[in-house]
Amino acid sequence: MLLVEDDAATREGYRQYLTGCGMAVTAVANGYEALVHASSAAPQVIVLDLGLPDIDGWKSHAVEEGAQHGRDPDHRPDRFGPSP
Repeated sequence: MLLVEDDAATREGYRQYLTGCGMAVTAVANGYEALVHASSAAPQVIVLDLGLPDIDGWKSHAVEEGAQHGRDPDHRPDRFGPSP
């Protein structure tokens, strides 16, 4: 699991909780680190803060998904789920 959260205390709290639930968690502090990690490790689950300061969570998601599926990285979905 990749956990992306810019607030250090929140990130650590989630990391501890999820690790305690038996999950292998890699925690990163920003969208760019998330993109690097996601492209090299291909996590099965990503928990993503949508309000990141460097690259927001919507853009991070769009770039990652676009790279996988040839989609426009500027697409911002209105709902959760697959992009059109």
